[in-house]
Amino acid sequence: MRKNFFVSFFSLVRLSSDIQDKFLRMKLISKINKFFDLFLLLNKSDGEGEENVAQCKSDFLNSAEELFEFLDLLFYLK
Repeated sequence: MRKNFFVSFFSLVRLSSDIQDKFLRMKLISKINKFFDLFLLLNKSDGEGEENVAQCKSDFLNSAEELFEFLDLLFYLK
């Protein structure tokens, strides 16, 4: 899972460098940052209580959904 995550992460970073519009680029970077932070938190929270892990998983999935929706918007605009 980590390998796929990092391949996806670096692909997103590469994509962000190709976006000419500064506002859209910063918005994408912000969403990538949140996604990456939640991924690290999720991996770190494996030994914690079930409630913390469940909340972290929920936040991570919501972040992933927001990121994918934004990518759909970018591809639509392209």
